[in-house]
Amino acid sequence: MSNTTTPEMMKYVFTVDPAYGYVLLVLFFCYFLSFWQGFMVGRMRTKLKVDYPAMYSDTEPLFNCYQRAHQNTLEKMPLFMILILAAGLFNAKVAAAIGFFWLLTRVIYSVGYYSGMPKNRIAGSALSLLSEFALVTMTFLQVGQMAGWWNIEQAF
Repeated sequence: MSNTTTPEMMKYVFTVDPAYGYVLLVLFFCYFLSFWQGFMVGRMRTKLKVDYPAMYSDTEPLFNCYQRAHQNTLEKMPLFMILILAAGLFNAKVAAAIGFFWLLTRVIYSVGYYSGMPKNRIAGSALSLLSEFALVTMTFLQVGQMAGWWNIEQAF
């Protein structure tokens, strides 16, 4: 048995919509979201005198709210980035719009948490999950498109 590849087997052409640049722009702004949240944690650490290397405080619950907002976003960011990169292959403009919305929801989440009342984060969290679900759906549609299960024409 020969394990050779013929030229016919290698003719799969993959093109990326120029609007995919907007998807990459969302990833660029993820850095600034993380930087802003980290800055806010550092500011609260100084203001409330929570010394390093303490990750959380036993005496300052407000600091813990700032830290959790940042930590939770860091936990979600890798999956979000994979989802938006994959969903952007299906429809870059829609994926980018959802991505910008996700960034906004993370700011809403953070500001709610920064109030010192953890329940105030719920609106931002729910909207964030909604946008992640939309990206999961788009990723699944792209999987079907690439597998040849369907051929969904893009309106824009």
